[in-house]
Amino acid sequence: MFRKLNIITFILFCFPALCWGHDDDVEFNDSIDRNNPDFVIASLMIASPSDVLYSLLGHACLRLECPAFGLDYCFSYESEDVKEKVLTFLAGGLKQGMFARPFGEYIKEFANEGRGVRQYKMNLPIRVKRKLWEILDKKCAEGAELPYDYMERGCAQATLRVLLQALGDTEVEWGEWSQKYDQTRREFVSSHLQNNPWTRCFLYLLVGSEADRDVDKTDKVVIPSDLVELLENAKIEDVPIINGDCVEILPFVSQKGSPWFTPLLLSSLFLILSIINIFIKSPKIDWLLLGTETVIGLFLTYLIFLSDLPCTEWNWLIIPFNPLPALLWRWRKYWAVWFAVILIIWASVMVSYPHKLIDWAYIVFISALVVMYIGQSIKFRLNK
Repeated sequence: MFRKLNIITFILFCFPALCWGHDDDVEFNDSIDRNNPDFVIASLMIASPSDVLYSLLGHACLRLECPAFGLDYCFSYESEDVKEKVLTFLAGGLKQGMFARPFGEYIKEFANEGRGVRQYKMNLPIRVKRKLWEILDKKCAEGAELPYDYMERGCAQATLRVLLQALGDTEVEWGEWSQKYDQTRREFVSSHLQNNPWTRCFLYLLVGSEADRDVDKTDKVVIPSDLVELLENAKIEDVPIINGDCVEILPFVSQKGSPWFTPLLLSSLFLILSIINIFIKSPKIDWLLLGTETVIGLFLTYLIFLSDLPCTEWNWLIIPFNPLPALLWRWRKYWAVWFAVILIIWASVMVSYPHKLIDWAYIVFISALVVMYIGQSIKFRLNK
């Protein structure tokens, strides 16, 4: 697929030189007005979410049309298939880049997936649209050679940045920023995953503290729907970039409701088991809790210390979830109660911190661990 797209992008790379050259004063022996505002039509394309992890928030790309030359392409940041290279993704070795697809081919793919697509025409000066096409062609010619970075080069963020690059020194009036831009990027994403609690819980495990750092407001636009909202409020030369009207290319389908069996329910069951186990003292329940804690801990240890995956330099979950309790289990009578105290302090800080750093399912499961470690301490004291 990449090879096929590279051929397309090689052809497109020649388009700016053929259609308008690199100098606005170049003269052509045809009757085409290259300064006509509609010589290039630029649109923002938004696809509805899918059921797979990397598309749960939808997808954003740019559509550029040149009716005079019969060109119509969608420019989209894409990566190698995560489903086929899961281990490569977790190791941080996945590649991505900008690709151009004919509009019909792009739409057909989303139609086959049953996903909706909306189009928002952008009111950009012709000089900006011409520059935008030139930049996108150059990025396409580079191919998929960039490290996959869902935070810095996600579809919404990449689309916005290439647009700002094309605008250059053109001043953008962003309008009034809503209060939600006081949130962190983690909170931005979390708020859009209310109906996907399993995905939200996994992302808290996958994404480290880099998602909680303060960044520029434009860098927080990581959701395609937020990109639409931002550009609707933004103006260039007193003209809104997007006027609010959209064309529904493919019908949007309403999202599914939240599942009844959630991570919070599962962690609550762990908590109930840990409380019951104070009385029945079953080693199997202890090993179930310890095993779950250790598996999560090993995964986090790999991400933080071995993986090059972006946004995994540090994760506060490594404190309650790490392999040490399993390695030191034989000597738990000396440290169990103290580790329980550490977990209580850690959980208290996480839930009281100004920004949301943790999913409640983890807090409940950590409560189950606290009960287990206190129970272990009580057992050793009674056996003295």
